[in-house]
Parts: sequence; C-alpha cells; structure tokens
Amino acid sequence: VADFEPDGSLGPSILVAGGKTESVAQPEGSPDGVLHFVSDRSGWWNLYRWVEKHSGSGASKPMPDGGGAIEAIAPAEAEFCHHQWRFGRPTYIFADGGEIIAIARRNGEDELLRIDPEQHLVSKLDVSYSELEFICGAGEKVAFVAGRPVDATAVVEFDLVTGRLDVVRRASSSVVDAGYLSVPQKMEFSTERGATAFGFFYPPMNSDFTGVHGELPPLVVRCHGGPTSNASTSLDLDVQRLTSRGIGVLD
Repeated sequence: VADFEPDGSLGPSILVAGGKTESVAQPEGSPDGVLHFVSDRSGWWNLYRWVEKHSGSGASKPMPDGGGAIEAIAPAEAEFCHHQWRFGRPTYIFADGGEIIAIARRNGEDELLRIDPEQHLVSKLDVSYSELEFICGAGEKVAFVAGRPVDATAVVEFDLVTGRLDVVRRASSSVVDAGYLSVPQKMEFSTERGATAFGFFYPPMNSDFTGVHGELPPLVVRCHGGPTSNASTSLDLDVQRLTSRGIGVLD
C-alpha cells in the first residue's frame, strides 16, 4: 500500500500481505476506506482487513514493521475465494450499514453470509442454492449467478431486508421432470496415505423403471481437473442422462 504524492507519484510503500507462502486475492476498499482482502495464511482462503492502528484485540495480528495490523473478519474452515485463473469473480461486497455479504465454500457447496465486521458476527442467509458466484449489489439488494441440482443456473436477486429471492433470468427454460431427476448425496471415503476423498453421488433415477432386486447399478466416476477445480452441484444434464438410464454417477 502506498499514498499518492502531490505530484501524482507513489510515496513509500508498505507490504500488507502476500509473498511466497501466502496467496492474496480480491483487495477491496470499504466505503470508509479500509483495505480488505482474501488470504490463505490460515490454510483457508479467509477474509481479512488491514487496520492502520493496531487495536490490540485478539482477532488482529500486528505487522512486524509497525504498520498497523491484519485482522481476521470471519475465521472459518471455508474458502472465501475462487481460483484466480479466471478474473472478475468477486466473492464479497460491502452492504449498507458496514456489513459485508460474502460467498464462502464449505464442504463442497457455497453459502451466502452476512458479516458484521465490528461485532464479528456471521449469519448464513437462506438462498436455497448451492453454487454462487459473480456477486454484486446496491442498497438493500444483492444479485449473483446461482446454481442447484434441480433447475437451470440463473441470475438471482436477493433482498437483504425481506429475504425475498427473485429469479431474474434462467440460462435455460428446459425443465427436468422430478421423476427423472437425480439429486446428489454427499460422500466421503478413505483413500491412500490416510487421506479422505469427497464427492457427490447421483443414484439412478427413473420413475418408469425399477432396478433388478439384489443387483447394483453400473457406476461412472468423474474426477475434476487440477488442484484448484472442484465438483459442482449445478444441474448437469449429462449426469441426468446417465442416471435416468440406470447408471449411477460419482462426481
């Protein structure tokens, strides 16, 4: 961070966060001029702010050069950021009254959170979608792109005061009959070197047929690519094509 000099040049700078061992993303200035950012310094991409004068509270960590302190706003075992290979995907915004509305990914699904950074209060907003991105907002409303297993991805508007959720537009007008719609189930299982693997299991689903008693259905296993990718619970017609024909899918 650096101030502008009267001639328009930059003055002396302070390294606030980031380096070889810390990934930092989405630096944003709040309406009152406080620098916020996402950092993985805890092992999770969490939300922080830089307070220029150290408050001495346990939630903030003074910087070694005396240049203020880094304060964790909503510590959680969740990711408040997407991978940075695609730009323009904000995961938090500043709402009226000093609150922050943020998307956090936990256990393979997204949550919409209302954060009071002064009181360190976090509440989950009920939006009935499991995939959220591209959040923006103005006044008492926020909008985002939302997905879930039962219908097409949509642009959704959410009223922070009333809790009303309105679909602005869907990506497709196609509707899958509930009798052929497989809803994913969360799974975790042991894998090599004592690690645990996670996935979503889509059981076969077709209201016109019943599997043979005592026999297991065939199973297709899909693996996402790369360490920064993950399985999505948005409606996937390729998956539904398989499950409606008696084939299970583990994603």
